[in-house]
Amino acid sequence: MKYEAKKEKLTKLNESELRRQVIIPLLKAIGYAEVHEFHSTIEKGKDILFREPTKLGESFVHAVIATTEDLTGKVGDSRAAARILEQAELVFNETYKDKYTGKTKSVDRCWVMTSGNISPQSIESIAGKLEKYNLNRLIRFIDGDRLIELVDNNYPQFWERTDQYYYYSKYERIEISTNKLDPPF
Repeated sequence: MKYEAKKEKLTKLNESELRRQVIIPLLKAIGYAEVHEFHSTIEKGKDILFREPTKLGESFVHAVIATTEDLTGKVGDSRAAARILEQAELVFNETYKDKYTGKTKSVDRCWVMTSGNISPQSIESIAGKLEKYNLNRLIRFIDGDRLIELVDNNYPQFWERTDQYYYYSKYERIEISTNKLDPPF
């Protein structure tokens, strides 16, 4: 599939589809653990949560802020990077209940993932605040181009999928594709 077709397929997805059909399976394919959707009325900025196990037996908790919009550097724009930064600050400042242990946890790192574009001006508009609070070490920005590259390298089956079917378990909606199941699922 050509780049333009991939970009078009990504941009046609709404935010829920982006989370469920692209980001969650991608993170699982990369090898992250306990990847699950957290998007709800109590999300406090956290659309997806996942763990990154370390060689020392610990793990870092990551949150994803997912959007389908382009990020701009314009003040007052609802798509402004400053609004995303406020959401990221909420991710770090507000704890959540771990669904596996019931314990209150904090997020260690945050990813902002969009199927749209991230303008250089958008990052420049928040660079000072990122550096002042050392958030530049804790927040990663992934735009549509980088997302295409990650999907190509780790989850290329997505590009060939056409029909999606879902069933509901007691706790979450689980995707079943009309294609064969993707390894390692």
